[in-house]
Amino acid sequence: MGQLEHRSVKHDSMKRANLLNLLDVVRNHGPLTKKDIQAKSGLSWGAVSGISAELLAKKILTEEKESNGAMGRTPALLNINGEDNLIVGLDINVSGLTALVTDLKCGVRYKDTQTLSDFHKDAVLSRVGGLISSVLNNARQKKILGIGVAMQGSVDAKNGISRFSPFFDGWRDVPLQTILEDATGLPVMVAHDPNCTALAEKWVGCAQSGSDFLLIRMSFGIGMGIVQHGEIYDGYDGAAGEVGHMTVEPGGEPCPCGSRGCLEMYCSGRGVLRQLEKRGVTGVSVKEAAEEALIGREPYKCVFEDAGRYLGLAAVSLNNLFNPQFIVISGDLPGYQSLMLPSMNETLLSCRGRFAPVNLLESSLSDAAALGAAVLIAQKFFSGQDIKIL
Repeated sequence: MGQLEHRSVKHDSMKRANLLNLLDVVRNHGPLTKKDIQAKSGLSWGAVSGISAELLAKKILTEEKESNGAMGRTPALLNINGEDNLIVGLDINVSGLTALVTDLKCGVRYKDTQTLSDFHKDAVLSRVGGLISSVLNNARQKKILGIGVAMQGSVDAKNGISRFSPFFDGWRDVPLQTILEDATGLPVMVAHDPNCTALAEKWVGCAQSGSDFLLIRMSFGIGMGIVQHGEIYDGYDGAAGEVGHMTVEPGGEPCPCGSRGCLEMYCSGRGVLRQLEKRGVTGVSVKEAAEEALIGREPYKCVFEDAGRYLGLAAVSLNNLFNPQFIVISGDLPGYQSLMLPSMNETLLSCRGRFAPVNLLESSLSDAAALGAAVLIAQKFFSGQDIKIL
């Protein structure tokens, strides 16, 4: 490489680093004046002016005029453009499909949901294709940067393959990334749904201050997202976080995974229904069971209390193993916190003082898995990977 070419590559690399620095500052703190951006980013005035002009021209940034009532010219405020450069986030879940269209700051611009009645692979993929078409049509002429997908079960995120779902018939090694990229022509990323939920909490939820935390997603099944040093930890081949298959009762309830006594069989939605079935209660939904438990009816009440105790034991073990800043509880079942949290907290208190205390946070995000799937694309954009900025 010649000297001039080397200088050119070095200049381009520095410019890209400065651009990503500026974008990150505006994403986290905008809207800001150029002077504010300069102070927060450490960039020179010339770099801020030049890069912001390029980003404005490409409609990645937008100017907002705000009068502060003072005499003289009011400086424009720069912010991430919320009208262009949109992202689709999709949650494929046994309880239904949720698709969001978000902006680059993960503000939701549009939402669509569909229920599932046929759980065979082909039927599910057909519904997914129809939902994606619907949300893309709704976005009309807006630029879509990509599609993020949150998927239950076992996921090969690196290759965009859903290896297995315990809830869908015939669902083995489904190449979701390839299927959706071929159908839409857009970049697609696929990840395990608890990892997506953890990303949503990290970007816009209760875990924004966390660099090392765990997220337990409780719905019909149970999964866990692990965040270490601000990044998702996937494990050797993407199978980390299967907390639902932690053994809590040796020789206990048989689980579809092939083992016995898994946590999921006691305190997930499926587990609650299984425990009720053992007590002679059939034909109810988790919501209906919770409504009965809320008025104190048995055996509903004791099943939810038992679920809280098992969750408490799991939280203590996870806390001792990972030493996180906090554990976020998310998903559908935490909505019944008045039924589960008292017995869970009782379990946590009984283990108090053995090691570090367990710090629990409860998510307040709606559609967190779909939102986190959109974060997959936004994160790649703001890190300058694959998705072209300039």
